[in-house]
Amino acid sequence: MKARSVLGILILVLSLGAAGNALAGLPGDVTGNGAVDVSDIQCTVLTALNPQPPACLAAPTAADLNCSGATDVVDIQLEVLIVLYYPNPGLPADKDANKNNIVDACEGAPPVCGNGKCEPPTESNANCPADCPASAYKAGDVIITE
Repeated sequence: MKARSVLGILILVLSLGAAGNALAGLPGDVTGNGAVDVSDIQCTVLTALNPQPPACLAAPTAADLNCSGATDVVDIQLEVLIVLYYPNPGLPADKDANKNNIVDACEGAPPVCGNGKCEPPTESNANCPADCPASAYKAGDVIITE
């Protein structure tokens, strides 16, 4: 039943097309390609269905949009809302009071800066510039320093 629900959501979303381009580090950009679009939904679905993270995932926690510790159908629904309403806030007010498309529960989590990986939604160029450079790298890239 779970797979059927996820498949239905995926088919609906694939028919919508891309939602647009934006800067890297964008809430909902689970692939780290600098855009919030249907590929992020597809990657979230693949993450929810597979025990191993798919290659499309920018960081291990990128698709866990509600910071529950797992990627599931709730994260897929949140991703669909973000993509459908992009660039406007798409998350419900009870999940995102400040309308920045990041679930409020995730904003309370401290970033893990300095591990060489950009891990959204808690890390960005603004709060972890060493892990998330403004240019040349996408979220999830390992930064090698000497």
